[in-house]
Amino acid sequence: MTQADFKTFSALIQGIAECYGQSLSAQGIALRFRLLEQFDFAEVEKAALSVMATRKYTSMPTPADFLEHIGGGSAEDKAEVEAGKVLDAIGRHGAYSSVVFDDSVTQAVIVQAYGGWPKLLNFKSVQETAQEKIELQKKALADRAILSAKNEKLQEEVHGLRGTVTALHKKIGHLETEHEEDRKRSGASIMQLSNANHNLHARLEETEKFFRWNPEANQMHLDYIQEQRQEDQRKAAEQKRLAQEREQRERQQQAEKERQAKELEHQKALEVERQKLERERERQQQRERRPRGMGMGR
Repeated sequence: MTQADFKTFSALIQGIAECYGQSLSAQGIALRFRLLEQFDFAEVEKAALSVMATRKYTSMPTPADFLEHIGGGSAEDKAEVEAGKVLDAIGRHGAYSSVVFDDSVTQAVIVQAYGGWPKLLNFKSVQETAQEKIELQKKALADRAILSAKNEKLQEEVHGLRGTVTALHKKIGHLETEHEEDRKRSGASIMQLSNANHNLHARLEETEKFFRWNPEANQMHLDYIQEQRQEDQRKAAEQKRLAQEREQRERQQQAEKERQAKELEHQKALEVERQKLERERERQQQRERRPRGMGMGR
């Protein structure tokens, strides 16, 4: 591999690590690349798939595992693979076919140790082993399917959690940015207030120095302060007097309103009494104008 393959290699290694619930640092990926850069990327990728398909542990594969699978696997792995091929051939072809294997060691063992393919199948132990191996392979395939389904489900959950984590990281980033902006604004405001306070103190010190070194000005300043105090007292007294006059006017106006209301009620009562007397007088006049009836003669 060359440096141009590093990005693709990094993606492959990180994908493998995710399958085992782990994460790798940039340094860890770089070290693995240095150990495996003598091979083509296609060989490394093939070895990675082989490791994931045959690995029985839950930890992240080491570079030694990759090197072992790139070389075709360990002696035990090769023997297991070849034994699997022999058992597969037994199930496919039986004893009445001529079977030749690509691996010379496997072919030599069958010919020299068992006397050839037909005789190999006459060994009861081989038949029983083949049947056991087939059953184990069936069970392994079923277990692998279950594990594959669980792995896919876990990958989906990891993907969802990764999205949640990414969203939280973005939210935290926004909050940190807002906090930093608020801190800067607060700092600027504090600096402005500090500068204004410093300028005010400086002006006060200059004013005190001026009056301290100019006794006449200082006396004038004291007189001015005394006049200001007297003026403030005069204004306060005037405001108090005006307030009292306003309250007195309001009380007088309220009393006048009450007097007018009583007067109005008295006039209404007199008018009602006058109308009553007027009606009574009209009824009296009407009675007096009625013609008197004739009296009875004697």
